[in-house]
Amino acid sequence: MIRKVENRISDFMSDGAGVVNANGDYATTPTTFIFGPPEGEIWIVERMIIHIGDLGGAYSASEYGNLGIALPNGYNIEVRNTDDELLACLNGCKPFTNNGNVGAVCYDVANIGAGAGGADAINIRWTFAKAGSPLRLIGDEMQEIRILFTDDLSGLTEHTFFVDGYREEP
Repeated sequence: MIRKVENRISDFMSDGAGVVNANGDYATTPTTFIFGPPEGEIWIVERMIIHIGDLGGAYSASEYGNLGIALPNGYNIEVRNTDDELLACLNGCKPFTNNGNVGAVCYDVANIGAGAGGADAINIRWTFAKAGSPLRLIGDEMQEIRILFTDDLSGLTEHTFFVDGYREEP
């Protein structure tokens, strides 16, 4: 089935104020990044691309990005509703603290090497359909993907979560 172009959804998760680069000091100010449909729409999320970039050089499975350490708290990728009810913990509620455990759950990890300005980067593709089934987010129930960051990620030059899918047709 070919989906209409206008039914595709492709966007970055954001902090609600339009910031899409999750590279702040969240140990000082914890911040939640969100992605979800408006009321009246249902979104089917097929995949997520996690992009991590920094100037540190080669990546190691035991650290996050190339920060030189694993994250003390890590983060979960969750589906919640407006009542903050946990509907699904996509990574099994075992917080992502290093490149190795992100790759173990998402599987597809690509080191894309140095880019402009010398920043190294890795991309992690998480295809939900290959992990069981796509995510179905119902706008009328205010369902959304949420990530709460509570670690200092300011050493990263880029840290984004790109979500791809489509609007369910009535």
